[in-house]
Amino acid sequence: MILYSVVLKCVDPVVTIACALAYRDPFMLPMYPSEKRAAAAARKRFTLDPFSDHLIFVQVFRGWQRARSEGSDKNFCRRNYLSQATLEMMAGMR
Repeated sequence: MILYSVVLKCVDPVVTIACALAYRDPFMLPMYPSEKRAAAAARKRFTLDPFSDHLIFVQVFRGWQRARSEGSDKNFCRRNYLSQATLEMMAGMR
């Protein structure tokens, strides 16, 4: 996948997807039903294509990087039910 991304000139998103698939999903699974609905809504906000979880990983990672550069990464993760540790691990893997 990564080799083809070099040929197709889309290395950055493919590396992000590969990291998410190799480690784990950055979304957290809340215990309470009301929080589960909010987490599902948060995940849906990142959806570009309803048939691809892979593109959600790219959107989430880019959003987190923007929030991180502004110093609001913890709030971004809390608001969107994301694991800060998972996103930091993905950044390290990249």
